Amino acid sequence: MDDRDEVDRLIFAIEQIALCAELIRDGSAGKARAALILLDSLVDGMTYRRLDLLYTASTAGWTRGTGRTYPKSVRNTARMSLPTRIQLVSETTGYEPYLSQNSPLLEPDEAEVLAVAHEYRNSAYHQDTHNEAVVGDIAAALLLVAGRMVVRSQSKWSVSASRSQVTQLAVFGVEIEGGMIPLREAAETAVASIINGVTNDVLQVRERLADDLESRLEELRQTLEFVKPGRGDLDEMVRNYRGAELFGSDDELIRRQSELWELVSTRTADGDTTVTREAIREAQASVFARMEELQARVPSLSVETSLAEVEAAATTVRAAGSAASMWMAYREADKNLTELERLSTTAALDLDDAINQESDRRRGK
Repeated sequence: MDDRDEVDRLIFAIEQIALCAELIRDGSAGKARAALILLDSLVDGMTYRRLDLLYTASTAGWTRGTGRTYPKSVRNTARMSLPTRIQLVSETTGYEPYLSQNSPLLEPDEAEVLAVAHEYRNSAYHQDTHNEAVVGDIAAALLLVAGRMVVRSQSKWSVSASRSQVTQLAVFGVEIEGGMIPLREAAETAVASIINGVTNDVLQVRERLADDLESRLEELRQTLEFVKPGRGDLDEMVRNYRGAELFGSDDELIRRQSELWELVSTRTADGDTTVTREAIREAQASVFARMEELQARVPSLSVETSLAEVEAAATTVRAAGSAASMWMAYREADKNLTELERLSTTAALDLDDAINQESDRRRGK
């Protein structure tokens, strides 16, 4: 590859880091969410790039046998699985000296932060949802990891650069003399100038995350107190609502319901006597059988145990000694809490609707 292509690649990565830093500095959840999605894409591109280099090194005649191998099965899994790609680029492979790179692309703690950030990115990108309380902090954490990855992706050698490239890098505080750019040093200088003042102190972030869990937990308990008198067993209520969500997303159940509806509507609207009552009963039985099958798949859950786990997670987050341990503890609790919030809110709305309907009935409406 031409030296200037390597410089262009560096400039491209630095400009993306700078754009995302500006979005995070803005302070709005929407822009932080955009930064999270953009950073995840940049990180993914760097993992693929590193894997391509490792695959090439593992099969080259001058490096064969000096590092780990990457059979076809591993490569296929890596292509489809981000966790696998993260694992592979976090390993010391033995090829680093041949790639002019002295370390893996990711440290273990960074890999854990990246995995958590990717889950939040998926929620934003695929489900159009985000946790407004933390999206800025997780975007800032990912910015720090992505910046380090940009630095580690660079060769330790100096390469030639055009005047235009020198001018572009000077914007980020990179001073170059003689037209030769030390890629690793240039990346370090640029990234440091960009992320300065953006990344948040772990001590401050962990207090915000722990406060978020505790305040949401208190609100959830209040909602459950409202729901419980009308719903009885909370564990059974949660299981039933989980089942209802599964019903709405099951293609086979939807197909059977459509067949039943077609039979019923044909008989009632068209007076078609070829559609027998027996056929309708069989279709109904098929729908109920599928619903029972799906309900059996719904895992049981102890609401009180889940609440206690979230409370314990808040304590763990508040005492976390690293960004990785903090985010891993928070993310698991956040997922559990979010599901319980969603289900309990639905139950509360259903109960409120039932109360209103009963009130209307008694008033003769």
